[in-house]
Amino acid sequence: MLSAVYIIGMKKSTKVLTAVFVTLAVALYAVIYGVPGMQSMFKKTAVLEYGNLLVYDEAEVCIIRDETLYLSAADGAIEYKVDEGAKVRGGVSLLSITGGEPPVSGDPGNGEESPLARILSTAGAGAEVTPDNVAPFTAMVSYFADGYEKILSPGAIATLTRANVTGAPAESTPLKRTYANQGEPIYKLTDNNLWYMIYWVDRATFREDDPDDPNDGNDGYAGGKSVRVDLGSTEIKAVIDSYASEGTYMKVLLRSDVYYEDMQKYRKMNAKVVFAEYKGLIVDAKDVMERDGAPGVFVRQINGEFKWVPIKYLKSGRDRHVVAEGTFPDASGESVRTVNYYDEILREPASQGFDAGGFDAPPEKQNGVYEALAATRMVVRGRAG
Repeated sequence: MLSAVYIIGMKKSTKVLTAVFVTLAVALYAVIYGVPGMQSMFKKTAVLEYGNLLVYDEAEVCIIRDETLYLSAADGAIEYKVDEGAKVRGGVSLLSITGGEPPVSGDPGNGEESPLARILSTAGAGAEVTPDNVAPFTAMVSYFADGYEKILSPGAIATLTRANVTGAPAESTPLKRTYANQGEPIYKLTDNNLWYMIYWVDRATFREDDPDDPNDGNDGYAGGKSVRVDLGSTEIKAVIDSYASEGTYMKVLLRSDVYYEDMQKYRKMNAKVVFAEYKGLIVDAKDVMERDGAPGVFVRQINGEFKWVPIKYLKSGRDRHVVAEGTFPDASGESVRTVNYYDEILREPASQGFDAGGFDAPPEKQNGVYEALAATRMVVRGRAG
């Protein structure tokens, strides 16, 4: 008797669960396919807003300064009198070296450390021995060196090639320590009035200003032009000194007289050379799809559907555009309606099932949600049958 009641209860529970499942599935199916524009709710979108557009080149810049590396004239313990990065006048005592026992093995001053040996080998005759450790001229003091002080110098710029700077390290070696052996590097002096950055740009992407062209944005290269250089931790002002062809590259030279902290510690740095900055309505390049050669974006309409709308580039960067707002004139002077601030547009339309003609692909290819609904539709149809 109990078993019969249990079986009857199980059958009733199964029927109730099945009914609930079918009801929910039918409701979901009806909402998705019965409400106009509901499918569009599952699209990835973005809202158009005002922003800044930077026109820049990315490059690894090699820093060139007027530097001299100095070597110790004797063995002894070092007593520093001037801090790293300090600017001193000629005649100022920088440090003193007095007699004493060398440190135990492992200290950077015992002559066994390879970084110091590499600096000496690279510098060669370019390093100078100083008997009194007094600054011979007004300069900046640094306790970092790499041995390239006279190799990558202002006087060598004209003949420098990409191959010349390939072996130079990005960071200099610290020289500060408690003891120095005779002939070891102990400091360098730098003329901070003017220094340079050199880098190479692929000729295929190199762009030069054309002052005679009224339509030229003047956001490329021109001798004497001021630029901003973003070095990651700081940003400085510089001037395009010159540029010249070198094989498949353009060799670019920037000059600056701006001091920044830690500038003595690096020989190479990843940088953004910024030519111009524009403000306006921003569209990401990956959200643009062309129709008959004209750029446009898909804008959500009042009914929830997306419509392709033409856009006009005012300025273009690497991966973003400043575009016209409201309307713009076409080639014949006719006014063309375009996007507006806070329009909702489709992100990466090609990846969401929109083709170049602006038509939706089948819903199942538009969004993963519909693939997930396939099984539900089969269940609904099966239950209905």
